[in-house]
Amino acid sequence: PGSGNGQFNDPRGLAIDRMGYIYVADTYNHRIQKFDPSGAYLAQWGTQGTGRGMFRYPEDVAVDAAGLVYVADTPNNRVQKFDDQGTFLGLWGSDGSGDGQFAALTSVAVDWRGFVYAADYYNNRIQKFSQNVVVLDDGESAVLTVLPGDRLISELVPPGWDLTAVTCDSGMW
Repeated sequence: PGSGNGQFNDPRGLAIDRMGYIYVADTYNHRIQKFDPSGAYLAQWGTQGTGRGMFRYPEDVAVDAAGLVYVADTPNNRVQKFDDQGTFLGLWGSDGSGDGQFAALTSVAVDWRGFVYAADYYNNRIQKFSQNVVVLDDGESAVLTVLPGDRLISELVPPGWDLTAVTCDSGMW
């Protein structure tokens, strides 16, 4: 393990965009690292903390068709959104069991339509969100665009199963 460019300390999640760039959730270094398709280090963003663009043990990363990057910022119980260069674009989530709240956010995925899915470990559910999540100027999340009917997909997760990863493949859910 290491903390230098291209080194990892407990990498947990990775995503590959449509151009072949690789994004890694470098969990114990509290950052996201980006590599080119050949594996050469390009960039990183994030430090340990609770502010915008900061992480506490991020566990997963996903990339949508437009190249926007979503990070499961696990102990902070929020999803953060960035452009492909690491510029902070927004966030949503907080501690709890209500809509848009999480108790150990462990995984994030984006389907072909742009819907964002989040695995909420201790609440035993998957939440589904529109891409159009708004963040207020004071940093607090506004009311989410929640999708009635399929927002909470917890009925698809049998009791007792560990909910640690979400994968969206070809838009099937």
